[in-house]
Amino acid sequence: MPLSWSMDKLGPMGRSATDLAIVFDAIHGSDGIDLDAIDRPFQLSGPVDVKGWRVGFLADLVERDEAYAGTLDELRALGVKLVAIELPDYPVWDMMLILMAEAACSFDELTRDGRDDELVQQGDNAWPNLFRAARFIPAVEYIRANRARTALCREMSVVMDGVELYVHPNRGNDSLGITNLTGHPCVIAPSGPPRGKAQPVSVCFTGALYGEARLLALVQAWQASTPHEEAHPPEFQ
Repeated sequence: MPLSWSMDKLGPMGRSATDLAIVFDAIHGSDGIDLDAIDRPFQLSGPVDVKGWRVGFLADLVERDEAYAGTLDELRALGVKLVAIELPDYPVWDMMLILMAEAACSFDELTRDGRDDELVQQGDNAWPNLFRAARFIPAVEYIRANRARTALCREMSVVMDGVELYVHPNRGNDSLGITNLTGHPCVIAPSGPPRGKAQPVSVCFTGALYGEARLLALVQAWQASTPHEEAHPPEFQ
């Protein structure tokens, strides 16, 4: 389903990074139809020695997130060099008006002919009302947000020049908003045991643009040394 043409991304889901790499190897590259799908190298590989790789982390979150600190310890045990990084400071969630304007355009026919009334959720923050409200986003603000997006992409490129990739919690930081705007690839993986019926604790690995091969290689090496992706909720064991 298209939502935001300049932010939409496709990617596989699987039991492990090895599964993801196999599927990504099959689906990556141009198809002659989608002009956003381009040919860039991706080498499916076996186990890789990641000793000495520079992996970024967000130092201010370590003491607040026990699971995140544990993941960093596991990466140290693999011999990677952890490098503290700072993400660019931008109002990324305000800049999501880009996504809202594009989404409203994508679903414009649904809004104009009244079929948005058929959608189940109709609250203030439900998609039908977000599509309606986005029609009032000023063009000046849309352009201003895209100019800021270009500056963000440049600053993020500088950050990524110093590391192979970086690891971060999936909450409590702006990485999701930033990478929605910049396009950097991410792997989200379980990093701790499930707690009752809740979802497993997870962690995110974000790589360089078109750096999926090295990103997946690092996650493969980490998963080979930890049992997290093999855990199941107690009621399914």
